[in-house]
Amino acid sequence: MDDTKNKYYEIQISSGEFLEVSRDYLDDEMNWNDAVNLALRLGNEWRLPTNTELELIYEKLHSKDHEIFIDKTGKHHSKGWSFCLDKGYWSSENCENSSSSNNKSCFSFKDGIIICGAGTWIEDINRVVFVRTKKKQ
Repeated sequence: MDDTKNKYYEIQISSGEFLEVSRDYLDDEMNWNDAVNLALRLGNEWRLPTNTELELIYEKLHSKDHEIFIDKTGKHHSKGWSFCLDKGYWSSENCENSSSSNNKSCFSFKDGIIICGAGTWIEDINRVVFVRTKKKQ
């Protein structure tokens, strides 16, 4: 898919099923509730990704030096169709070892790890990426 013409990137997750990763809002920072509400306003099945989906995005795009993570000079950048590396991206999931539903997971595209604990409470500010699952014939 030509990323410059589309508002999302497709990752095949099974035969005939794709994860669409939105290009919009990658530079935006917000708390978890605002991120969930924005996904609802976007409609069309857009949502925050699961931890597994964030790991898949990292594996398929970031670790392969895909152009959405690096600019033409080969440096990571934070403007345009790129993931920022300075903060985590919200997940739809709670932190695994937390008894509170207010402690959500984030994913670091800098380190390729799930983050839980400090900085991942729903009132904290992190970055957002939205995904949806689509079937293709």
